[in-house]
Amino acid sequence: MNQTELEGFLQFLANYEFQLTSSAIIAIVVFLILVVVYWFLRRRGKLTAVAGETSSDLPKSSTAEPTGEPVRQNSAAEPPRRPIPQHSAAESPRHAIPQDSVLRRHYVTHARYMIETIAFPRPTDSVLCRHYDHLIESELDACLADGEHMERLISRYEAHRRNARS
Repeated sequence: MNQTELEGFLQFLANYEFQLTSSAIIAIVVFLILVVVYWFLRRRGKLTAVAGETSSDLPKSSTAEPTGEPVRQNSAAEPPRRPIPQHSAAESPRHAIPQDSVLRRHYVTHARYMIETIAFPRPTDSVLCRHYDHLIESELDACLADGEHMERLISRYEAHRRNARS
């Protein structure tokens, strides 16, 4: 782009400066109006975004077989209730170790952190450090192998956190 083309472009912009400024102001005002309307609808509860909700998730019509339970009418203030899925015994337990290597590493690191937080401070003597490390490792292995052991660790960790705050 040479000097004359640049000067011509700048003069063009100077001539239409009012239109560009007014267009920018109008765009900002429209955006703010949309934000205010969205906020207002969100506060009133009219606009609810539920991820994954489709028409197949909605309750079926009343022509289905009767289940012996009384049929209740849904009011406008009460959202339709969905049955809670029952977990089968074949599903993974609550504290299953993730299969992904990164997630597994984070899970194991967090479990080790919880164990070290509730344990006594790390000793400075080399022999005692070895015993301390062995104690932490054996506790970690027990937690990773048994879900109930992990539940006890979590409850002890939560109790320790509550006591530390007070």
